[in-house]
Amino acid sequence: MRIGLITEINETLMFSHNGIPEETFVFQSLNDIHMQIDLLIMDNKLVPMDSLIKYIDQQSEIMKYVFILSEKNPSIKNTILRNKGVFIIPPMLTEKQVASKIYRILYGGEEGEKSNIITFFGADSKVGTSMIAQSVAEKLSENEGLKVLLIILDGSPGMDYVLKFEESLSIDTVRAKVINHILSNNELIDVCTELDKLYILQGTQSLLYRKYYQPEHIESLLRQLADIFDVVVVDGGSNVELGMTIGALNSSCHKFLIVTQQSTCLRHYKQIQSQILSKLEIKDFCMIINKYINNEQLFDKHRLSHEYEAPHMCSVPYSEFNLQAEIERCTIQKYQESEYIEAIKKVTVIIEDSLGLKVKPKIEPVSFFEKVFKYRRVGVG
Repeated sequence: MRIGLITEINETLMFSHNGIPEETFVFQSLNDIHMQIDLLIMDNKLVPMDSLIKYIDQQSEIMKYVFILSEKNPSIKNTILRNKGVFIIPPMLTEKQVASKIYRILYGGEEGEKSNIITFFGADSKVGTSMIAQSVAEKLSENEGLKVLLIILDGSPGMDYVLKFEESLSIDTVRAKVINHILSNNELIDVCTELDKLYILQGTQSLLYRKYYQPEHIESLLRQLADIFDVVVVDGGSNVELGMTIGALNSSCHKFLIVTQQSTCLRHYKQIQSQILSKLEIKDFCMIINKYINNEQLFDKHRLSHEYEAPHMCSVPYSEFNLQAEIERCTIQKYQESEYIEAIKKVTVIIEDSLGLKVKPKIEPVSFFEKVFKYRRVGVG
C-alpha cells in the first residue's frame, strides 16, 4: 500500500507497530503529488479544507483520505468531506490517539470491532462494574460448549471476587509480547486462570505498568482473544484516561454503561462524555442501572435513559449481600438472590441472542454412587 503524508504526525508512530512495511511518501502540499497513492493522510494545519475538496473533485482514481483536525471546527465543510468518503479525525487528541485511529482505518477500521467482545464500562467508580461483568461472564460460562473469557482492563488486577487464583498469572506476565504483538495463542491461554469453566485474564498488577498499554496494544490483543474464545467479556472499569480502557471500548460492538441513581455518577459521566468519549467518538452504549432502588426521590429508568442518552437494558436491584460478597470474594449470584439472578440472566439472554449463540445448560457430572442409588430407586434389584 502506498501512503502519502502531509502531516506533522510522526510516521514511525503510525506504522512501526504492525510489522508490515508500508511505502510512505512525505509531501509538502497537494500540488507535490505526482504518483498513484492508495491512502492520503493530512491535517488542516498544512492542507486547507477548500483545497482538499477541490483536489478530491479533480481526482479520477480511487483513493482513501484521512483528514486530521487540529481544532474544533463545526463547519459544514466537515460534512462535505465526510460525504466524499474522507475519514475525519476529531481535534484535541494526542499523537498516539491519532495514530491509533489511523491504525484502525488502515488495518480494520470499524471491522476491527469484534462482535463477540462485550465491554462493561462504569459511568463512575464504585458503581459495580466489576461485579456485573464477572456475574455476566459466570452466567455465560454455564452454557455447555461455550468458551468464555473475562479480561480485566480497568487498570487493576480485578480479582476482588475470586477467592483462589495464581497471582503470578496476569497480563503483565506477557506485557512485552502484548506490546510488540508477538504473543501466541498458547501463551495467552497459559496466563489465564480457569474458574469453574470460566477463563479469567487478570489485569495489570502495577500502577506503573498500566500506563504502557496503549489502545492499539489492547485492540490487537482483544482481536486475538476473540478468535480463541466464543465470548470475551471485558471489565473496562471507569478510568477512560487509560489506554487499555480506550482500547477495550474501541474494540467492542457491544458496550454496556453501568450507572447508578446517584447524581454524582451522572455528573461525572457528563464530564468524561463531553471531554473524552465524544472526542474519541465512543458511543452507542446500552445502559444497565445497578443497585437500583424504587424511590420517588430518585431518577427512574426512563429519566436515567434520557439523561445518559442510552437505551435502558436492565435494572439490577440493590442487594443486601454486597458487603458480604466483598468479604467472601465471590459474586452476589452465590447467595441465590432471585431478583439479582433474574436481572443478570436477562443481560446474558440479550447477549446470547445478539451474538446468535446456540446455548444449553452444562450437564453436571454424576458420581458412581449417584448412578447406583438412582438405579435402585427405579425398582431394579
